[in-house]
Amino acid sequence: MALAASISATPNTQYNPEDEIKQLETVLVSGTKPGPGMWRVSNGSHVMWLLGTVNPLPKQLKWQSTEVAKVLESTNAVLAPPGAEAEISAGDVVKMAMLARSAIKATKLPGRQTLEDVLPAEAYAQWKLLTEKHAFNNSKSERLRPVFAAQEFYDGAIDHAGFTRFDVIWNTIKTAAVERNLPIIETKITYPLKIDRKKYKAGIQSLSSSTLGDVACFSETMEKFEANIEDFSKVSNSWVVGDIEELERLKFSEINPPCKSYYDSVMGFQKRESLVGEQDLAWIAAAESALSSHAVTIAVVPLYDMLKPGGFLEVLSLKGYRVQSPDGSRKADGDES
Repeated sequence: MALAASISATPNTQYNPEDEIKQLETVLVSGTKPGPGMWRVSNGSHVMWLLGTVNPLPKQLKWQSTEVAKVLESTNAVLAPPGAEAEISAGDVVKMAMLARSAIKATKLPGRQTLEDVLPAEAYAQWKLLTEKHAFNNSKSERLRPVFAAQEFYDGAIDHAGFTRFDVIWNTIKTAAVERNLPIIETKITYPLKIDRKKYKAGIQSLSSSTLGDVACFSETMEKFEANIEDFSKVSNSWVVGDIEELERLKFSEINPPCKSYYDSVMGFQKRESLVGEQDLAWIAAAESALSSHAVTIAVVPLYDMLKPGGFLEVLSLKGYRVQSPDGSRKADGDES
């Protein structure tokens, strides 16, 4: 994948990734890049290599890592990223289908109203400015309720800014594993998603009868968007040049548009506070099993989940595994070897 901007330097100028990041701001680095090095977790003679990823990444980034390619040659198994997948019953699918027409209608403003009619003048002016700046076709969104217009803009503008949420790194590793007939160890957990038809219907009616709540999230989306893009750029540029220290300093995590949480709450979608913890426990269990069963494993995980306090590296270290950073100079807390 590549980032959009070439690096020019005189023959006497020494290239410094940190200087590049400071200069780029919302401009993305371009070219074929290796990304960060891998963390090494060992259990006796058994080794697991952890490749940390970030999201989103520049959609034109050409990722090519000789280190990963070498590890893949000797790998016995591949550990998939953590995640959670909802299971919905056939009965709940029918409930959703019965409400589909009302739900689609609820995305649009009533009558012949447009965003200009329902938004504060300042919020609408900001909307016009941002949609023009990020080449977003706002004509189709002018008739949408603010919550939906904001989400469409967010996704479209991120794409225009040169980012993708598609997990290219994991899909590249997964494809390589399939080609080599390597076992892929899934770590996702599943949970039942129950649809409360009455609550869902009430949510649709709430969206249809008022725009007060989604005007607030719309305004927040517009206010935070430029800062979000700047954060995406800093994180992705740091990942591309392998600057782990900068990534740790940025204390990054996945950024979701403000209107997502508002929409989920209004529509009554099930919320499970414990889900992230359950995902992490499932991944740790799978990692320990792989370290016990395979001589060499490669794992792809969100870098934030690896490095955060109480993250994967810290937990594995506290459990007695030897943990080494990509340069071999640092060990996670708890590693005394």
